[in-house]
Amino acid sequence: MKIAHIITRMIVGGAQENTVFTVEGLIDRGHRVTLITGPSPGPEGRLLQRIKNKRAEIIEVNEMRREINPVTDTAAFFKILKILRQNRYDIVHTHSSKAGILGRLAAKKAGIKTIIHTIHGLPYHKYQSKFLNCFYKACEKSVSGLTGKYIAVSESMKQQSIAAGISEENKYRVIRSGFDLTRYLQPAVKRSEIRANLNIPGNAVIICKIARLFHLKGHEYILESFSRLKPGENNIYLLLIGDGILRSRLEKEAERLKIKDNTVFTGLIDPEEIPDYINASDILVHTSLREGLAKAIPQAYACAKPVISFDIDGARELVKDGLTGYLIPPEDTILLTEAVDKLVQNGDLRYHMGQEGKSLILPYYDKNYMVDEIEKLYMKESGL
Repeated sequence: MKIAHIITRMIVGGAQENTVFTVEGLIDRGHRVTLITGPSPGPEGRLLQRIKNKRAEIIEVNEMRREINPVTDTAAFFKILKILRQNRYDIVHTHSSKAGILGRLAAKKAGIKTIIHTIHGLPYHKYQSKFLNCFYKACEKSVSGLTGKYIAVSESMKQQSIAAGISEENKYRVIRSGFDLTRYLQPAVKRSEIRANLNIPGNAVIICKIARLFHLKGHEYILESFSRLKPGENNIYLLLIGDGILRSRLEKEAERLKIKDNTVFTGLIDPEEIPDYINASDILVHTSLREGLAKAIPQAYACAKPVISFDIDGARELVKDGLTGYLIPPEDTILLTEAVDKLVQNGDLRYHMGQEGKSLILPYYDKNYMVDEIEKLYMKESGL
């Protein structure tokens, strides 16, 4: 099949890694794949090089930006339309809000028969203004009739989309974001080596969070909770993996809370090395306020680590409260502190919860399983 994937930007992030694995997997299965994307400026990092190494055609549309701009959005639409008309793809598969709207409109105009859209996270949420919330819902509804099938990365994303009136239930298929499980089940670098590189004692308890240093990712909540645990006295370290525009602000907050010496900002970490950093940790926390289904949760379970997460979106589909970790009401730093403290104080509990979590992820979070399911959906929808 001749397939075009369209995504707004290729920064280091869950939706982008999902797209990378899908494109790579489809190429390995003999399909011809083009990735159409906008530029990826900023400190979050870029993933394009990996796909370039996999023989995919990469087309960057400079006008396709995350921010809403009628002038550049219109230019991006016509550029995408021209690409689709020239190449006559069998399938167009869109990701993210901006690319999802422009890509589906262009695909329909170009006469593409099979149009798929993946919901990695919803563009409308309770933390934005009522106007923006209604605007994004209206945009999504406007292209729902052009969409042959929706792929939702979690049951929660599917149900929230249906509840918002975006489309009817029979147009959705849940296919969870996969990743390379082998690297997590068998980390390449020893736990002690990573700790030594980070100047963290071998007997310390490490609490890890993986997320861009960006708005609504919830770093402020774990920083506040961490400060209450008196990390300097109790040999506890907080490992913040990722980079972003809020780094300076968060570093200042760590200093204000007097936890700077026990808080490690790693900056950007190559996705290939993430398994080693999780393996070197003891607990994973996920305090984002919105996320389709954070890939860090199944990644932590693959490394047999317990997870403490805010009870948002798809988190409850994996985090079994009291069994594989703890679910906490969003923004509740008191309960967050109590949950972290329980696991900090009890190594046996950490071990048993991690093992329970590990049992949940096969085969649904394996990248090959994900690509198999997507390929089956393509063939069914296109009739090829």
